[in-house]
Amino acid sequence: MMTWRGVVRGGCGLLAAVLLAGCSEKPAWEVSYPAAGLLTFRGRPVPNADIVLFPEDSTWPETVRPRARTKEDGTFEVWTCEPGDGAPAGSYKVTL
Repeated sequence: MMTWRGVVRGGCGLLAAVLLAGCSEKPAWEVSYPAAGLLTFRGRPVPNADIVLFPEDSTWPETVRPRARTKEDGTFEVWTCEPGDGAPAGSYKVTL
């Protein structure tokens, strides 16, 4: 069985600061949070695997497809628009 462990963490403090500053709220898909994990198969790391996350919210644009590529040790960092920007908080279907 292939396992994927990752996390998309929210930044409530940042969001509160933005709202208090009077800025308009951005759509959920425009705000990314750090997301990283480890991909293993039968207890061993899976190197060089492409990972694509498909949002389960059908209202999000088709251009929002967070992705990653595993390193030799199976670790990965998810990005949406540019390397290191993470992924929007939400539910996803994951393809490898």
